[in-house]
Amino acid sequence: MSWRFRKRIGLGRFLHLNLSRSGVSVSTGIPGLTFNTNRRGTMATASLPGSGISYRTRRRPLSTSHRSGGRRVTPKVGFWRWLLNL
Repeated sequence: MSWRFRKRIGLGRFLHLNLSRSGVSVSTGIPGLTFNTNRRGTMATASLPGSGISYRTRRRPLSTSHRSGGRRVTPKVGFWRWLLNL
């Protein structure tokens, strides 16, 4: 078993600074929908507050692929991906 360090500092009602051994990140959101950004990218978390049920996914950048010739191809996606606009 190893020790972990984590500290969360509130910077307003919807903004938090997260400090840990692995680095610094910024979280923003409302209960049920949170976005966390750090040096490795952005994570989105959707949950049902108070239930312990949540869905977490890595957000992709909003840029077009050079391989597709600049066209955006929108595949069919599930409800959570549509909600998180992936």
